[in-house]
Amino acid sequence: IRLPEFILQVFTIAGSVTILWHIRKHIISARFLVLPMSISFQVIAGIFLETSLPALIAIPGILVFLPAFLALGGNLSSFVASRTSTQLHLGTLSAEFTIRRNSLAEVLNVVALSFLLFPLLGVITFAIESVLYSSQGSLLELVRISWEAGLLTTLVVAILLGFSISILSWRFNFDPDDVTIPVLSAVTDLIGIFFLMLVL
Repeated sequence: IRLPEFILQVFTIAGSVTILWHIRKHIISARFLVLPMSISFQVIAGIFLETSLPALIAIPGILVFLPAFLALGGNLSSFVASRTSTQLHLGTLSAEFTIRRNSLAEVLNVVALSFLLFPLLGVITFAIESVLYSSQGSLLELVRISWEAGLLTTLVVAILLGFSISILSWRFNFDPDDVTIPVLSAVTDLIGIFFLMLVL
């Protein structure tokens, strides 16, 4: 369609404003609940991390490992939440706190991934730090810490909370796609640091 550029811009802006106006209530209601909760968990996680720094810096490789560890835990949690949300939308899962056969398959997949990915994360972290910083840390110790803390984080956050928050948001008439992943990402930071310090 041959139209002047400013007319296309006007149509784009008008269309965007119209869409936002019609879904404003949905956006505000969900985000008003989610964002303050997520920010609170992030702040608490930051305070906990700051008080734990002396113990963390005592082990070579931990500070290189920490961001990837928390991101991996958040990704696994989001995987469970998004799959649960999809099943709720499709009607293949009822909003009950009971793990059915189709949900059990997702849980086992996440556990299998955690068994594989967290030790691999420890190996990759050790290799990168050895090349960049000539680390004298122990590979086995870093892999053990990664595996134990990662498995605890996966079991509690990814499986228990990922599933439960999806069900709760559905019961309270919130779309799990809008609620679960932001909340779980923030909660994973807090609980992941807690389990990491527990293992250390």
